[in-house]
Amino acid sequence: GRDGADKALQTIRSAGRDALGEIRALVSMLREGSASPDNAPVPGLDRLEELALATSAAGVPVDIAVELPAGELSELVGLTTYRVVQEGLTNVVRHARARRATVTVRICDHDLLVSVRDDGAGNPSADGSGLGLRGMRERVESMGGSFVAGRAPEGGWLVEARIPVDQASPS
Repeated sequence: GRDGADKALQTIRSAGRDALGEIRALVSMLREGSASPDNAPVPGLDRLEELALATSAAGVPVDIAVELPAGELSELVGLTTYRVVQEGLTNVVRHARARRATVTVRICDHDLLVSVRDDGAGNPSADGSGLGLRGMRERVESMGGSFVAGRAPEGGWLVEARIPVDQASPS
């Protein structure tokens, strides 16, 4: 019920535990090209499972499919992916009245394709311009990617980001 959803949102939020430390780590990473060890670890692909579990605990089971070739993605790409999934799943819990959600992360050409899809009837402010979604769009576009959020043709709601994989490498 309501209680479970509130609790799960809390869990999803705290999955970004130390947001300030994370921002500091990100800033230092952008300046120096790597996160300095004294900073909070930046959440990335390894933490997506946590978000899925929290959302499932809120009563919306999540299928998660991450198909990535071996090889390092930059922390910035990892963090952005994490944030897109976090935002997408937060919306699923808050607005979607969904029975289930699917998260997929895969490489497509030179982009990382991240999508969060649900089968719900809800709509975060109808046109996908909710604040969190707007922030995501700005973050992804600042990396040269693209971001869409809206009704999926086959029903439900879809949040999808295309994040260029190699734009963050300093070489």
